[in-house]
Amino acid sequence: QTFASLARITSAHSRIARGALGLRAEGAKNGVASKIALVALGCPKNTVDAEVMLGDLKKRGFDIVRRPGDADVVIVNTCAFIEEAKTESVQAVLEAVDLKKSSAKGVVITGCMAQRYAQELADELPEVDAVVGFEKYADIGNQIESIITKSGFAMPEVAVGSTDVPFRPEWERVRITQQHAAFLRVAEGCDHKCTFCAIPSWRGRFRSKSFDAIMEEARELVATGVTELNLIAEDTNQWGQDFGTADKRRLADLLYSLAEIKEVRRISLLYCYPSYFSDELIDAIASIDKVCKYIDIPLQHISNPVLKAMNRPPRDHTVTLLKKLRERIPGLVLRTTFISGFPGETDKDHREL
Repeated sequence: QTFASLARITSAHSRIARGALGLRAEGAKNGVASKIALVALGCPKNTVDAEVMLGDLKKRGFDIVRRPGDADVVIVNTCAFIEEAKTESVQAVLEAVDLKKSSAKGVVITGCMAQRYAQELADELPEVDAVVGFEKYADIGNQIESIITKSGFAMPEVAVGSTDVPFRPEWERVRITQQHAAFLRVAEGCDHKCTFCAIPSWRGRFRSKSFDAIMEEARELVATGVTELNLIAEDTNQWGQDFGTADKRRLADLLYSLAEIKEVRRISLLYCYPSYFSDELIDAIASIDKVCKYIDIPLQHISNPVLKAMNRPPRDHTVTLLKKLRERIPGLVLRTTFISGFPGETDKDHREL
């Protein structure tokens, strides 16, 4: 279905997209193309990927520009979570391809669509120059230099690699968010098997970033003027549970340590799965002044038949957890998401939600 819709979008834009095949832009001044623009789509995890990618490119001497129309190479960092996100991503790619008729020399697709649908994208969108997955982000500078120096038409280069990508330092970034705030990735991947979600298939198994690496990154971000840290992962409050007995520190311990950084004024938690709220974590959120009394906790539904079909924690667990959180964290604000119309949901299930 995804690529049936992708093909329809491509067909609808055929005169734009296919026309670019024979209309490559001339090289930049002095034959050197060095300006890079990135179209950032998707979630905060994708944002961190984009910022680190831009940081790598800046260190290699590329100039980062805001407007794709000013760039020699346009990177589209795509999202593949829901159908609308995929459609938006493909449209952004086609808009970038259209720039090859006037200003851009190349277009690169990165992000979750590149990881999940690399070959399909290359086959459907031959006007694109490269499709690059997570493991190959560190090599994207080489891909772009290849694009800049080649002449004539060639099918897209596909470089994807593994989903279980090792962590690397993520503080040398070109930040595209507000300068006082930064996303701090504490873990990657997901081990849950929610039936509506395919993220584990392209983000890999759950793995926590080390305590020392997180603290170093936090200090480096603070040194650039960051005062607000937003902790992110696919499953943020599971951080540290894969360490086992080798390291008994968990998210509560990390919060206490981050709060000790003098310049940090606010810490917030995003993407907290309902199953991992220990008493120690609840106490830390309640007692640390710098931790916002705000929790992003996707619940998805409340009716047991739907939750079972989704492979999510049952209603009683959710109700008990929410009551405990509200009782023990004064002034707590909760943010959540629900899925309405899940296959098999009855009118009764929906009214219960």
